[in-house]
Amino acid sequence: MARSGSAERDLPLLIRATEALLLAALDEDAVITVALDLLRIHFGYSTSYLLLYDKASDELAVAHAAGIGADRPEVLGFRTKLGVGLTGICGATREIVNVGDVHRDPRYLDVTPDCVSEICIPLVVRGELFGVLDVESPERDAFSEHDAALLTAFARVTALALLHARAQAEARRLAITDDLTGLYNTRYFTRRLGEEIDRARRYGHELALLIVDSDALKRVNDRLGHAAGNELLIALAR
Repeated sequence: MARSGSAERDLPLLIRATEALLLAALDEDAVITVALDLLRIHFGYSTSYLLLYDKASDELAVAHAAGIGADRPEVLGFRTKLGVGLTGICGATREIVNVGDVHRDPRYLDVTPDCVSEICIPLVVRGELFGVLDVESPERDAFSEHDAALLTAFARVTALALLHARAQAEARRLAITDDLTGLYNTRYFTRRLGEEIDRARRYGHELALLIVDSDALKRVNDRLGHAAGNELLIALAR
């Protein structure tokens, strides 16, 4: 049975979903989990996946799945290049792909045998592709124009929450790492050392501390300049 919905019914749900996603926006994994739970529990979509875009490989990969068949290894391990498969085409064109019968569409990659209808929504913020939201149904022609509009609004909020979560993660990373070497900084070291001292005292364990130094750094700086000294520090850090 196709999902029944209306603008009057779904608007309050969308508002509550927005609140839940924004509350989860401190952590990327939490945003993804909450998004798919909302689609299943609040909006009644039986099966959904969120694929994240990996710039390095130019691929979309399933980050989380919820609903019928979501625990299948071939689902959780699914990856596709941009432009390949329905989700890949959605990511490449950044446009909605809504197919009423996937088995009549040559672009479909047969991953979930229960899927008959599939709708893919791009997750885009400020022109940047974050991923694709994929919703499936075992019924033919399950997704209407109203579903497309609802999922588009939901995808926008999800993409914004992902953007915020990544910004928070980057801020946390910068707060505890050294810009030059990428190693943890003194602030992080002091905190972790205190934690390890407390752990050693609590369990009666010994604690060792290894200190690495370079006697050559001052000579390199004096003779070759600070740029060369920086290269020495980077090499030492590696």
